[in-house]
Amino acid sequence: MENRVIKKKNNLPVLLLGVMVIMTIIGIIAFKIAFSINQKSDGINENREYDKYYVLISTDPNANLWKNIHEGAASCGEKTDAFVEQFGVFVGSEYTALEKLDIAISAKVDGIIIEGQDNDLIEEGINKATEKGIPVVTISQDKAESMRVSFVGVNNYELGKKYGLEIEELANKLCAEENKPSVNVLVLVGESTGKSVQNILLSGIREELSNKNILNDKVFLDVSALKDTNSFDAEEEIRDIFVGENEVPDIIVCLNELHTNCVAQAVVDYNRVGKTNIIGSFASEAIINNIDKEIIYSTLAIDDKQMGEYCVTALNEYKELGYANEYYVVDTYRINKENVSSYMGGADDE
Repeated sequence: MENRVIKKKNNLPVLLLGVMVIMTIIGIIAFKIAFSINQKSDGINENREYDKYYVLISTDPNANLWKNIHEGAASCGEKTDAFVEQFGVFVGSEYTALEKLDIAISAKVDGIIIEGQDNDLIEEGINKATEKGIPVVTISQDKAESMRVSFVGVNNYELGKKYGLEIEELANKLCAEENKPSVNVLVLVGESTGKSVQNILLSGIREELSNKNILNDKVFLDVSALKDTNSFDAEEEIRDIFVGENEVPDIIVCLNELHTNCVAQAVVDYNRVGKTNIIGSFASEAIINNIDKEIIYSTLAIDDKQMGEYCVTALNEYKELGYANEYYVVDTYRINKENVSSYMGGADDE
């Protein structure tokens, strides 16, 4: 009797395609539900018809920075007949930035604001949106090689030089007051921050210290990349700085809000107030209060609401004229013990 081999048809690719289609449909439905919920939660007249519908996509929509950026964008949108949705707050954190981008494209929004990342797929998504007639503005970190219409952010080299000035001032102060010949400085960078941004910031810091002839003379600089996606992981790694075998730095420079808060708490927990000095980032109420208590020496903050306004301005400009300014540079400001009183009680409004 002849043996027959029966080949089973592989339905896996078809099933995967079906799942992807279903997930996209669910995402669009959730997207539209989120739009309706957000209108109500923001106290916006849900019967109003907006001329434009923009979305803001970030890796952590619940972080204070992105809440403030959205507030600035939404305020500008209200004045220019554009509704700005902070995509992810109501849709759910299970969606990645790339998935949110795909859903926004499928929903045929009028414009997309997205946090730039070191991710080729994000670049492909930006190009896909542009090819479908949806302008994209990158924010915080640029994707200059993509088809984005504009970038809104800070000049990272100049920001690095400002951190260098803070380090110089504090190092001179510590050496004079404590009769020390030199100080050890540790700069903490977030692992999620793109390598190019990190390198530019650090170049600015080193350049400023070198210009003052104190690098490797009065200031010994070290850099450490720490996790920055959640507070638990960051706290564990920062704890190692204070209880490890190495000497605790005289100055710790934090380049994001999470590390600033975690280091401030560690300084208190390990009785290092006045011994380990913090130069931080962002201007949340907690950070400002810690400057007032002299737990944090100073902080450098971007004008996050201005950042959101510029994003909407760029999208509106492109919609109206077919082009937009390629770069919008956002203001930065310094808060320390000398001027902190003017920010007390109003951190979220600055």
